[in-house]
Amino acid sequence: MLGFWPDKNRRWMMRPTEAFDFVWDNAITVRIPKQSDNEEIAKLFYESFSGGIDREYFTKQNEQECTYEYYLGEVNAYFNDCTENILLDASTLVYDKIEKKVNWCLSCITF
Repeated sequence: MLGFWPDKNRRWMMRPTEAFDFVWDNAITVRIPKQSDNEEIAKLFYESFSGGIDREYFTKQNEQECTYEYYLGEVNAYFNDCTENILLDASTLVYDKIEKKVNWCLSCITF
């Protein structure tokens, strides 16, 4: 059979990071993620990805729906694997206090 099929594939940004001197609006909080943020990040992953290609991939591989617990496991693995301060310092959680929304950038090196 020729053609393409949807498949889950995570991509990592590969570039040296640099510090930016940026003044954020008072409605925005920016900080480095901590292990204790794992449940909030997993919830964000679940709400962002579970209805798309992750659901299709997970259902195909495991014959079940992708769950919050699955993403919590991925987030916990991130914190277990990425223990160097430089990697955590290059990661960011961004909170919008007015809209009550969160965004993230998680940096990690895997071998």
